[in-house]
Amino acid sequence: MSKYPNFLCTALAFFMAWAPLPAAARDFHIVAISSHNEAPYRQVLDGFRQFLADKGTPVALESFSLDTDSAAAEQGMQKAAGKSDTLFLTLGAAATQAVTRQNGTSPVVACLVLNADNLLQSGNVTVVALDFPLETQVAWIRKFLPDAKNIGILYNPAEGRNRIELADRLLRKAGMTLYTREVAKPQDLPEALEKMAKKPVDALWSLPDPLIYSPQTAKPILLFSFRNRIPLIGLSDAWVRAGALYALEWNYEEVGRQCAATAVKLTQSSKGLPLALPNKVYYSVNARTARHMNLEIPSELQKEASQVHE
Repeated sequence: MSKYPNFLCTALAFFMAWAPLPAAARDFHIVAISSHNEAPYRQVLDGFRQFLADKGTPVALESFSLDTDSAAAEQGMQKAAGKSDTLFLTLGAAATQAVTRQNGTSPVVACLVLNADNLLQSGNVTVVALDFPLETQVAWIRKFLPDAKNIGILYNPAEGRNRIELADRLLRKAGMTLYTREVAKPQDLPEALEKMAKKPVDALWSLPDPLIYSPQTAKPILLFSFRNRIPLIGLSDAWVRAGALYALEWNYEEVGRQCAATAVKLTQSSKGLPLALPNKVYYSVNARTARHMNLEIPSELQKEASQVHE
C-alpha cells in the first residue's frame, strides 16, 4: 500500500517565464509545490508542461520537495505568497495545506486532491479533484455488481454526512440499500467492520477519508473484505493491487493537462473557477479477488480496464 498514502501527498515544481497572454490577462508565474517525487506526481507535472508546450507557452522549471528539500520549499512559498503575479499549483493534499496556510490572496490550483469539501470555501482556491461524482460511482457499481442489493459505507460523522445522504438517495434510485457505520476515530474501525459483516452487505464502497482509509487501516479493511467475501470498491489502483475488487482511476498526464488548462484560465480571469473533476473514467480490476469471491466480471469490462491484476 505504499503508493496510496503518498498519493494523498504531492509533487512539485516552480514555473516561470510565461509567454505573453491575451490582453485581458495579467502576467503570472506559477509556483508548483509537492511533497514527493513519485511517478504519479511526475506524470501530472509532465502533462502540465506538455499542455503549455502544445500551446506555445515556454516555461522555466525550478522544483522544490517538501520531503527532500523542505527548507527551500518553505522559502519559496514565503517569497511568492501574496504576490499579485503569482499563481500556485499544488499537487496533493499536503502541499495544498502548506500553501493555503501561508498564502492569503494568490490564486491556487489544487490538484491530486481526493476530498475537496474543505477547500471549496476558499475563494482563491480552484480544485481539480481526483474524485468522481457519486452518480458516476453508483453507475459503475451497477456495472461490476449488477446483483448487489446492500451497499456498505464506513464514514466519518465529522466529515461525510452530506455525501452519505446523497449516496443514500442515489443507491435507492438504483434499487440498492445503503448501510452505514460511523468511524469517528481509528479505534472505532474493528467494531464497525464487525457490524458490517453481520448485516451482511454485498459490497463495501470506500469514499475518500484519510481517517478511515489510511496505511494503518488498509490491512484490517482488506482482511475484512477477503475473509467475509465482501468485495471492496477501492480508492485507487494501489488498493486494487492489494485486494480490492476494482477502483475508478484517472490518467495522471491527462490530469496534469487539465490542471494546466485551469491555471491558464485563472490567469485570464479575476474570478475563481468551479470544481473540476476528471475528464474521463479509467479503472483497474483484481481478477484474483473476483475469483475468490465467486464473482464474474464481464469480459468487456476486463478488456477495457487500464489494469487487470491476476
